[in-house]
Amino acid sequence: MSSLTKVGGIGVTLKARAGEVAKELGIGVQTLHFYEREGLIPPPARSDSGYRLYSRELVDRVVFIRKAQALGLPLQEIKDVLTLVEHGACRAAVSGKASSKSSRISMSGSLS
Repeated sequence: MSSLTKVGGIGVTLKARAGEVAKELGIGVQTLHFYEREGLIPPPARSDSGYRLYSRELVDRVVFIRKAQALGLPLQEIKDVLTLVEHGACRAAVSGKASSKSSRISMSGSLS
């Protein structure tokens, strides 16, 4: 995703439109819009012509959401974890939430 890479190693991030992000991540544009509507990602910046522009941070957040979903976390729990992180929750609180979910996954797997 060339439009989201660092420029000259100085940490300047560029923004990409929804179609570019969706293609790179292998998801639909509507998935990005859904995450925005559900509050999983904040509204991205807009170009002068109204296109959504996704920063590297937003793309990283979408990647996190997709990985958490692949691990079996429902969207509400993912949203809860993201909210904890946004509000400066300590690492222990986030780890506790993850450990709780991991235990439930292990227990449900042993029942079948």
